Amino acid sequence: MYFSTSTIKRWIHLSARSEFRDKDRTYQIWQNSHSPKQIISFPFFRQKLEYIQNNPCTEHWQLCELPEQYPYSSASDYLLDKPGILDIEKIW
Repeated sequence: MYFSTSTIKRWIHLSARSEFRDKDRTYQIWQNSHSPKQIISFPFFRQKLEYIQNNPCTEHWQLCELPEQYPYSSASDYLLDKPGILDIEKIW
């Protein structure tokens, strides 16, 4: 899933603020982790993109049946070539 640069910067800013870390899971965007992964290849990027796009379909969330049905996903941009509700910069 790809978001606009300003959206990503805002999320990073919010998630880095101490009042949003650990105390209020509503505003935590990423899991606490000490092992960030740098995207160094297109296959790795694609793997992560597909994981994110398929996440709303998992048994845990059950938000939709297909990735392109989730309104906040970039899957419709990539799979259907149809713009979603969020502006993205497609990689391919």
